[in-house]
Amino acid sequence: CVVSLRVTNVRLARLDESAGSCANVGVPRLASLHVTPKNDCTWSIPFSGQCLMVHRGPMQEPQDTVYSRYTRAESHISEIGPTTTRFQNASPTTRRSLSYVLMDYMVFVTILNINGIYLLNTAANHMVDKRVRIAGIIGALAFSAWVLTSPSDPLPIPAPSGEGPEDSVVILAEDLERPRHIAVIDDYVFVTEREGRIRLVDNGTLLERPVAVLRPVEDFDIGLSGVAVHPNYNENGLLYAYISYREDGTLYNKVMKITLVENRLVDAIPIIEHIPGSRFSNGGVVKFGPDGMLYIGTGTPSDSSHLPQDIDSLAGKILRIHDDGAIPTDNPYKDSPVYSLGHRNIRGMDWDSTGRLYISEEGPDKNDEISLITPGENYGWPESECYGSGYANATICYDPAIEPGGIAFSNGVAATSGHLLLASLRGGGLFEIDVNEGLSSQKILLSGVGRIRDVVQSEDGTIYVITSNTDGKGFPAESDDRLLMLR
Repeated sequence: CVVSLRVTNVRLARLDESAGSCANVGVPRLASLHVTPKNDCTWSIPFSGQCLMVHRGPMQEPQDTVYSRYTRAESHISEIGPTTTRFQNASPTTRRSLSYVLMDYMVFVTILNINGIYLLNTAANHMVDKRVRIAGIIGALAFSAWVLTSPSDPLPIPAPSGEGPEDSVVILAEDLERPRHIAVIDDYVFVTEREGRIRLVDNGTLLERPVAVLRPVEDFDIGLSGVAVHPNYNENGLLYAYISYREDGTLYNKVMKITLVENRLVDAIPIIEHIPGSRFSNGGVVKFGPDGMLYIGTGTPSDSSHLPQDIDSLAGKILRIHDDGAIPTDNPYKDSPVYSLGHRNIRGMDWDSTGRLYISEEGPDKNDEISLITPGENYGWPESECYGSGYANATICYDPAIEPGGIAFSNGVAATSGHLLLASLRGGGLFEIDVNEGLSSQKILLSGVGRIRDVVQSEDGTIYVITSNTDGKGFPAESDDRLLMLR
């Protein structure tokens, strides 16, 4: 246990509580983990997700998976940093309360190569004779030295740049802290940070001071989330924000109407409250529709909750209200803000050129959805995922999951005109997909920047995205998180 390991080309996975194993999410993450076993056989791994799987080859075939069983680190876990957890060798246990899982069979040496050339060794397998392991280590090191000193092509992952007018990806802001959502109007780009700050990029420059600082309950998926700009912002200075709070020990969300004057908060009042909250499936999307109404995408308190099926609850719904919180008379349910029901965790929302509303929705461990929304329809959760008799079906279903973020229909870029832009957290990219053709039309527009949480497009066709590498589930670079502009 005295050899430094380098693990590359990993897939993220989510712990399957029922099976006690990791569920493959199906999308490779081109990032590096540096694994160093100490003299006391303690593995230090800068990784904050729930499971770690290492693959060989181009990571396209199931047989390329290199793992057989998992070791639960039980009482041998100690936090040593915000994104680092120390795993000490421990015997397998059947307890399922722990969130971190480490492979019993650990890759010894991984040679980074985009075509998938890897040398594998089970250095952590105590069933292998020690002399065999030592011989394997010597051979692996020799082969590693040969490969690493041989000429090779660099990874074809372009880094975003802030230089020059010809660049297609421009960094507008850096060092954002857990950014959640974006809203754009004219030359103003508003970004929310989970801790409660609303930041403003004015004509390409990030203002040093936030335009508003709120005080949310903040933890994992809760805090300050969505933000919307009033269509008449230049006249009334109104923003709308989705924020978490506690009342009598119960977690809720509310939407605040915020008034700005000269980029400073002067008033903030709630227009809808007591939206059930959750640390893991909290919803939080707020957007103005083409009809001038404010739409709100909420979540469910837990996967066992049936509130998304309760028409009298605000959980697991799309809500539709006036800008002052009043209920429109043409909503599908009389005297109710509910526009549709049966949702789990709405992550994105946008309208196509004909005015049809689509959403992106995160599933429990698979079955992420893109759905066309019909007023008054029931989309099934928790009784149904993606497709089910008696419920409205998803337009596109992702299995394995991609952990969708925000969505935006393209309205000005020739390469993507009329197609849906999809931010993906677990997939680590910005995707383009034709909702009429389905998954076969999906292609990647931006990669190499880590997790992407939200995407919006301005009226002039400029695309804005925010990364989400500081949320505890990514691999943050020194300047993360960032607001990027695609042009």
